[in-house]
Amino acid sequence: GLCAGIAGVLWGSRFGSVNALAASGLELQVIAAVVVGGVNIFGGSGTAIGAVLGAVLLATIENALRILHLSEFWLQAIDGAIILLAVGTDAAIRGYFQRILVRTGRR
Repeated sequence: GLCAGIAGVLWGSRFGSVNALAASGLELQVIAAVVVGGVNIFGGSGTAIGAVLGAVLLATIENALRILHLSEFWLQAIDGAIILLAVGTDAAIRGYFQRILVRTGRR
């Protein structure tokens, strides 16, 4: 909540006014950034630095795709594919380590 409040104040000071729908549609990009940054989508793990690095990586990818003049549809489709890839990779890694812990009796 505090970070959202600070973001709202910064947005208002930057643009002089705040429209309630100004950042509508950014939810997918935010979720993609934190998931790519290593935050577990189901909660419990991750760091703020990882989320920032995920945001930087996705911003770089988006800028490269905009240079290629891709439509908004493809930008959002690629964001969704990145989320699926990150969640699938996270689940596979967690499952692998869970099986190792069960085999060694450390669960």
